[in-house]
Amino acid sequence: DIFIPYSKFIDSFIAVSNFVKTKISEAHPELEKKTTTIYNFSRTFLQHNYMGNYFLYFGRLSREKGLPNLLKAFKKLEGLQLKIVGDGELKKEIEEEKSVNVDLVGYKSGIELEKIIQNAFFVIASSECYETNSMVIVESYSIGKPVIGAKIGAIPELIIENKTGFLFDSKNLESLVNILLHSTTISKSEYENMGNNAFKFATEKFSPDQHYDLLQNVYEHSILSKKTELKL
Repeated sequence: DIFIPYSKFIDSFIAVSNFVKTKISEAHPELEKKTTTIYNFSRTFLQHNYMGNYFLYFGRLSREKGLPNLLKAFKKLEGLQLKIVGDGELKKEIEEEKSVNVDLVGYKSGIELEKIIQNAFFVIASSECYETNSMVIVESYSIGKPVIGAKIGAIPELIIENKTGFLFDSKNLESLVNILLHSTTISKSEYENMGNNAFKFATEKFSPDQHYDLLQNVYEHSILSKKTELKL
């Protein structure tokens, strides 16, 4: 096989999270100085602090998203409600295995999905795989909704413990159950503060304007570096 030294021909790499940047640097230390973190951005910003009465999972219905453990958790927590929004390979299994306090809504998007997020209590990012930059968290924060997330991939760098949500140990059913129960003990004012913090995080990290500025900086730096290199 012919190896092409691509790193010599590419001036800049963009990682969608610090987690991804770290993984790139671990595998290719020579790319660390060439790599910049730029988060994904949200097009919709609509702060909504309504303290809903159901937890929400939305996204692909697949095993690596931690859905089997999520279903087991709510079987143990019959007094709590969960809505699952999405479609995928586990749809039939979820329909057969879910308890009565779990509502499988199906695929939703646009304004319909936004309203479901707005009316939720917490959104759950229950992944058991590396998330590079969870759009579930990006979209939830942009509506001012706090998130309960698994400690895996880039999720821990997006959730500030007790400020924008809570973290639990990925793949750990007991940890998930305990965090779900703990979330129900916070006061309305604490919940509203979490929503405000989540929305603030989104406006500071996920805005289209900031995304554009950071992207522009990467291009300008690459062009300047190339000009300097050519002069030498």
